[in-house]
Amino acid sequence: MASYGDRARFTAEDPDDLVLAALACPYCLGVKGVEWRFARSGSRPVVRCSCGECQADWYVFLSAPQALRLGLMDTLDRLAF
Repeated sequence: MASYGDRARFTAEDPDDLVLAALACPYCLGVKGVEWRFARSGSRPVVRCSCGECQADWYVFLSAPQALRLGLMDTLDRLAF
C-alpha cells in the first residue's frame, strides 16, 4: 500500500526528462526503475508510482494539464515503433 503522496512539479510545456524526474522515487531518488499508472482521473487526477529499485509505492497528485501531458507521453511511447 502506498503511504506517501506528493504534488507533481512540472508544467505541461516541460521536456519529457523533467516530467519523468517529477515522478522520481522520494525514498531512493531513482528515476529509471519507476513505473506509474493513473489511479484516478477527472478533476483531481492521481498517478500511483512504484520503484523497481527499492520497492516503494507512492502517489503523485496532478493538475488537469499535468495529467494530459503525462497521458500524452504514455500514449506516444506506446505508439512509437
